[in-house]
Amino acid sequence: MNSKSQQKVILQIQRGITLLELVVVLTIVFIVISLLAFALSRARESARMITCSSQMRELGLALQNYEASFRAMPPSGHGWSVQSRLLPYLGETNRYNHIRFGVAYEESLNEPFMKVPRAFLCPSDPVTTSTANAFSTNYLGVAGGGVAANAETTGLLISYHGAESTVRLASVTDGTSNTVAFTEGMSYFRYANGTEAPFRKGAVFKTSQKYNLPSELTSFEDECFGSVPDTSKAQEGLGSVWADPSIGISRICFINPKQIRNCLNGGGYVSALLAPSSLHQNRVYCGFADARVQSVDQNVSPEVWQAYGTRNQGEMLIDRLNAL
Repeated sequence: MNSKSQQKVILQIQRGITLLELVVVLTIVFIVISLLAFALSRARESARMITCSSQMRELGLALQNYEASFRAMPPSGHGWSVQSRLLPYLGETNRYNHIRFGVAYEESLNEPFMKVPRAFLCPSDPVTTSTANAFSTNYLGVAGGGVAANAETTGLLISYHGAESTVRLASVTDGTSNTVAFTEGMSYFRYANGTEAPFRKGAVFKTSQKYNLPSELTSFEDECFGSVPDTSKAQEGLGSVWADPSIGISRICFINPKQIRNCLNGGGYVSALLAPSSLHQNRVYCGFADARVQSVDQNVSPEVWQAYGTRNQGEMLIDRLNAL
């Protein structure tokens, strides 16, 4: 190599990379990091969804074990939720043995045991996994389906006041693979100090109207979905207290699979307009009476959704594949 060539190589080495080359390199690095971050985020959410699905399956198995032991579904009444009755079958025997079921969950005797069990929380919901939130649950028992006033008596986990449940798996004449026992809800945000966030997805709002017949539902929906929500009309909502047995708190009636907000029916929770919710990209997990867990598209028709909520109404789920 002659002296001129050597000088040219030395000059190129000394010059280093240009500004354009640096920008190109940094852009490539940024793109690679962004793709890795996106992939990591998707992987983490996938893991959270698997955990969420697995926990709902555990609820279904706990329900079956309870039914095998007591020859009936757990009662939702006497001041306590279905979820609370399943504690011994979810690794929470010690908590269950210390709870005083003869008094309300709000009583001071039960206060030390009211921190929500992790088995009732979906890790995809950042509110319920917050240490500030003490009482919420993401898994709601299904009390029935349909828009009739007695909708809450058609499901697997129905209300009982002063009596034990008489519903068994044998009572599910629609088939255990067609009847939902639990579904998801993004819980109403309630802090340990009692402070509430009324615009959380699970909040339930008041309306001036009510409906008792299917023909009255449209006008009721118009007011519920068309009004601008305000704090004064927000009530304690879906999933706000895991131990509370009430419709609209730890249980739900299937009417609409997806809607803008939830609304009371004439000031009451029975046959209120309630919908499931999640952070799973427009889908919610449903735990069926046979302990199977299925991801259901929230765009499924209300007719199919209502049929999923009932145990003994004889609906033919001809559109069932559309829910998958």
